[in-house]
Amino acid sequence: MKKNGKGSKTDKSDFEQKTRVLLEDIRHSVQTVAEGRGGIVKRLDKIESELSSVKSELHTVKLAVMDTNHCTDRIEKKVDEALENHEKRIAKLEEKVLV
Repeated sequence: MKKNGKGSKTDKSDFEQKTRVLLEDIRHSVQTVAEGRGGIVKRLDKIESELSSVKSELHTVKLAVMDTNHCTDRIEKKVDEALENHEKRIAKLEEKVLV
């Protein structure tokens, strides 16, 4: 205990030991947080890479859909022309048969 306003050596060494234990606990906690952060960074890098790949594939799909739409438009135009010609031929046949 204290004698003449001075702490004993035992109190001082006990305080130093508790301080070391607390500092070691803090160091361990900081290390755990740092390792966790490293894991999160690795996962974010992987997600970013996968997202880049998905964006690339999505662009490819978009181009394919645009090409398909273009082909569909051409087919619809040809079908419409064929139907129009077919209707004209039927009208001519009806004129000949009904005359």
